[in-house]
Amino acid sequence: MAVGNVGLRTGVKVGNCYFCVLDLDGKGWTRILSNQRVSYIRTVKGIHIYLLIKEKETPRNRILYYRGERVGDFLSKGKQIVGVGSIHKEGIVYRLVKRGKWFWKLESMGELKERLAEYGVEFSKS
Repeated sequence: MAVGNVGLRTGVKVGNCYFCVLDLDGKGWTRILSNQRVSYIRTVKGIHIYLLIKEKETPRNRILYYRGERVGDFLSKGKQIVGVGSIHKEGIVYRLVKRGKWFWKLESMGELKERLAEYGVEFSKS
């Protein structure tokens, strides 16, 4: 029996948190994962890190930069990502790399910004 691809909607409320995703391209993401014990999904261009963030409202989508170069996106409000086990049109399977918990749990967007800043990753201004 063939199974179809799965899409996950970001910005969905899970308990008192919002489900968000760091969509990081290239190899710069290895710096972020070096000290985090969180699982991630290997994608065609990089990785997805699943987040649960406590906020009063759904956080805004943002672009991520490292040293002025775009390295990915923070996906939340109204976005969709390809789920684990799905197959990209190029034949790449989105695979889980187990390194700890499924979700990186954060108390706020401020905490996420601070943690990413430790690795030189910044959010877009708008």
